[in-house]
Amino acid sequence: MNPKRVKLACYITNMSMSVVCCLSALLFTTFHRLYNISFASLGLLVFVNYITQLAVDLICTFCSKHFNIEKTVKTIPFITVIGFLIYGLSPFFLPQNPYIGFMIGTIIFSSSAGLNEVLVSPVIAALPSDTKEKDMSFLHATYGLGVIGFVLIGTLFLYVFKQENWMYLPLICSVVPLVALILFSGTHLPPMNNTEEDTKEHKNGFSKGILLCALTLFFCGAAECTMTQWSSSFVEIGLGVSKITGDLLGMFLFAVMLTFGRMLYSKIGGNIFNVMTIGLIGAVACYLMATLTNNSIIAVIASVFTGLSVSMLWPGTLIIIGENYPKATVSVYALMAVAGDMGGAIIPYAVGILIHQLQVTNNNLFFTGSIEQNSMRGGLLFATIFPLLGLITILVLRKHLKIANHEKNA
Repeated sequence: MNPKRVKLACYITNMSMSVVCCLSALLFTTFHRLYNISFASLGLLVFVNYITQLAVDLICTFCSKHFNIEKTVKTIPFITVIGFLIYGLSPFFLPQNPYIGFMIGTIIFSSSAGLNEVLVSPVIAALPSDTKEKDMSFLHATYGLGVIGFVLIGTLFLYVFKQENWMYLPLICSVVPLVALILFSGTHLPPMNNTEEDTKEHKNGFSKGILLCALTLFFCGAAECTMTQWSSSFVEIGLGVSKITGDLLGMFLFAVMLTFGRMLYSKIGGNIFNVMTIGLIGAVACYLMATLTNNSIIAVIASVFTGLSVSMLWPGTLIIIGENYPKATVSVYALMAVAGDMGGAIIPYAVGILIHQLQVTNNNLFFTGSIEQNSMRGGLLFATIFPLLGLITILVLRKHLKIANHEKNA
């Protein structure tokens, strides 16, 4: 086993997942203009992306003991490459209805994303290292780095080579997982616990502490993904700028702050409970500031700095698992992925429904802006409850683990 090479392969594999999650969103208007695909159908691609990942997470939660973990991990980049190729080549092989290829490609590369969420984190946790916390933090930072790079490169590519040549973008992006595939070849992964055994506490991986971690990750996933999904629209509507400017000021800067927080922790991190507690308090403050202020510049700054506040919530929960449950099975990590994905899929969707309802009912709530601005602010104000609930669960979890560790050492 070559730990450095395996670690690098995991980092690059995780980085390629940023393309999986951002590819369709970046090409929405392109597909609508070139192929006359409705926005409802385009939105379905994003929905299928999340549902496929969630389905894979659930399968891994209950069936991971039947997997050959090493072979499955090494297959993740290959599946990603195949998905990108089908997605990008669809206009050539299905010129009459490329949407079918988009859907097939989405299902395939979303499957790799689901496997990545479940299996790559326990690989990093199992590698011999004196800096496991920082390694886990950097793993999640690579996703943010991927988002930053993809948004910049994708936007520049479409501007220089024109939207008609979009299909070469996913083909170029397939080089990233291909590099990971090459790095994985000839290596051996560290042994990982894939059976439910050992102490009574870890017998089935569903102790009170594990369930509290899952609940915390649900709320943290909701806090992170709600602002991720709505930041661009929030900035665009709040400042009245173009979509490209909104994407750069919203999604791009949010990703920059998210990545900065994770990179910072990977360098000087420690005391993860304190970091998560401060982050959740900061997220509540940023949500409130973004929605309650009448100053659009302050609102944008608050939405962007939400990225820094939530940066260590998701990886922090996995760090807590690694520290307090070193014999946790792969199914435990799969459960965490399910919890995070559910929070990241259900809550932003619920916020979207609320925004729509506020618009159609012309409900200004107590805000003084336009109905569109007020509806957006009302939806995000509702979302403030989730980092607040996350704060409550992380405090309960901290108390539970403190008592459990005291009893264990007594």
